[in-house]
Amino acid sequence: MYHASWLGFAVELASFLVVRTAVLTVLVRAAWPVDHPHEPLAVTARRSAIFVVVVAFLLAPWAGLLFALAVTSLSWLFFVAVPVVVMLAVLVAGGAVTSRWWSQALSWRSIGWVLATFLAVTVAGSVLATCPTAWRMPLAALAGLVDAWLWLRLVGAVLRPRSAVRRIPVAPVGIVVVLVVVVVGTLAGFQLSRRPPVDLARAGATTATRGDVRARRASPRVSGTALEVVTGFDTEWDGRARELVHLDVAQRRFSYAGMADGTALPYGPAATHRSLRALVRELRAQVDAYHRQTHHPITVVAESEGALLAKAYLAATPHAPVRALVLLSPLVAPGRVYYPRAGREGWGVFGGAELGGLAWALGGLSPVEVSPDTPFLRSIVDQAPALGSVMACGLPGVRQAAVVPLDTGVTASPDDSLAYPSVVVPAFHGGLLDDATTAEVVADVVGGRPLGGDDGWSLAEDVISAGASAWQVPALDDGLNRAWRHDRTSGECAAVRAHLRAWADAPE
Repeated sequence: MYHASWLGFAVELASFLVVRTAVLTVLVRAAWPVDHPHEPLAVTARRSAIFVVVVAFLLAPWAGLLFALAVTSLSWLFFVAVPVVVMLAVLVAGGAVTSRWWSQALSWRSIGWVLATFLAVTVAGSVLATCPTAWRMPLAALAGLVDAWLWLRLVGAVLRPRSAVRRIPVAPVGIVVVLVVVVVGTLAGFQLSRRPPVDLARAGATTATRGDVRARRASPRVSGTALEVVTGFDTEWDGRARELVHLDVAQRRFSYAGMADGTALPYGPAATHRSLRALVRELRAQVDAYHRQTHHPITVVAESEGALLAKAYLAATPHAPVRALVLLSPLVAPGRVYYPRAGREGWGVFGGAELGGLAWALGGLSPVEVSPDTPFLRSIVDQAPALGSVMACGLPGVRQAAVVPLDTGVTASPDDSLAYPSVVVPAFHGGLLDDATTAEVVADVVGGRPLGGDDGWSLAEDVISAGASAWQVPALDDGLNRAWRHDRTSGECAAVRAHLRAWADAPE
């Protein structure tokens, strides 16, 4: 991420390999047990160099996923990348200490020390991310001492196993198994997620749909507004009217494909990939048309990509006929990094190329067809300072609230907070539209009532956010990136709204 050209990346990569090899050589020699025969320095240095190259290659795809997490703020990228990194660490840790690591079984002691190190780094990262600035240096030094103690124990566990070492190539077999599990899990996940939506117009055909009808009949009544429901990235719609939020109130679905003769058009997943500026204009037109039709102020209920779209729309449209906004699974901290367009150079040029490779691989495993230069992702990257700030900003004249799934904590730093009420629920990103909590929050927001509590889930999310901070890609500073110099609005809500108004009205 911290390179502005291919030459810069090449120099940094070469420097990394040399410096990391030297550091690892010193660490191994310093931790070598005094009662164990010493090996020649050249052997340690050669093995360290091979280890650094191999591990860098193995970790690159998962670092790329965390780079993508910093772009999109989608939690599932974290839950794929970090567990795989831990499994790889368990499998390859011995490679820094012995040349026979790939051909022998793992000891339970070495596995335990690797997992203890992961826990220690996680705890240290959470403390450093939340403590006062003045405490960071002494706490970092303490974390270094703990890490050194764990390193000594790991080296000893690898070199002095308590049982006879069996020649079983666990590491290479394990690496292959991990990759197979990731591929199979990705395929299974996409297959399970492709279930058809419930058509309430045909409810009653099955027990499940009869349950949906009962839930709908029991839904609280809301008056004096109409709902505009905005779904998320890669969703699709066949044009049939469905009750998406379980409330007894008029509601209509936003169409990513637009309108024809006042009717929202069906759309496929590709329509959700349009640029955010085009979608802001589309949402503006559809909300205005719905307001003229119902003669009611509109309440926008938006999920995931739709939440970012709705916030950008309202920030760019100060006189929108909108009374309230409810965000579901909001992208709390999108656009923390940058990458240039294909064929150009700029900050994060390798990160963008790696995202292209990951998108190509994902396209071969799933129905999702997306590239780093997909217009929606390009909008996030190009307008990152404003979009990263607008999610936390208030909107004059519009009451806001959010329903935040617990896994949002892994996508944002402890400093990322919302300036409006929110409820944290024990759920994963997406899928909150038909949740009972969502209906209650919408009813409370429209009725002007305070939101209920979340039974301590917000505290759990804070703990998760702090713990995940050690494994997130650091944000690129706004002042470093020339491509962001048109947007000096980070953190200033009035300036963010003014910038987005000018941006939304500018030609594509």
